Amino acid sequence: MLIGLQIITMKNLNSITVTIPTLNEEKNILSCIKSIKKSGIKNIIVIDGGSTDNTINLLKKIKNIKIFKANKKGLAYQRKLGVLNSKTKFTALIDADMRVTKNSFKIMYKDLIKSSYAGVTAFVKSNKIDNYFDKSYQQIQNININRSGPRRMIGTPTLWYTKILKKNNFDPFFTGPSDDTDLCYRIYKKGFIFGASKAVVKHVHIKF
Repeated sequence: MLIGLQIITMKNLNSITVTIPTLNEEKNILSCIKSIKKSGIKNIIVIDGGSTDNTINLLKKIKNIKIFKANKKGLAYQRKLGVLNSKTKFTALIDADMRVTKNSFKIMYKDLIKSSYAGVTAFVKSNKIDNYFDKSYQQIQNININRSGPRRMIGTPTLWYTKILKKNNFDPFFTGPSDDTDLCYRIYKKGFIFGASKAVVKHVHIKF
């Protein structure tokens, strides 16, 4: 049964835990968490991979988030630790350089529970497009991510049924850049499928 956004309650959003891996994200993390909280999410886990900048100090100033340290053990280990510490029915995976909108998680929640998917991915949009690199990046997103329908693999930002993630979880010994591809491959082999949500998440390009 379809659920309209207007009747998705705080109780529904409280069934979601958002996990964020960090590594030297002092320029990103505050804005990321601020956008998540504005969307109505209260359960937030940050897993730091050994930041040497001001990331941890900034995180300690934020109320009502959980911080775990995974010193230089890799992104897959960080994501696995986040999943293991999620206590809610749903777990979202997002990166520090992403910003959600007010309805991002409401739409992802609606699109997940009305489907037979194990997890859904949001459409990714650049926060601004003012050069050739930005245009190329957005085109890649449009081809590989921003399309509707079922698929065999999805990547961050995603929303999952926690029990499926915990039974399969990220491989902490996987050191390649495609930890989510490895995860989806193993889950897909067990008969699960994934899909796309109509939710939009912005990808921020920080200029150093």
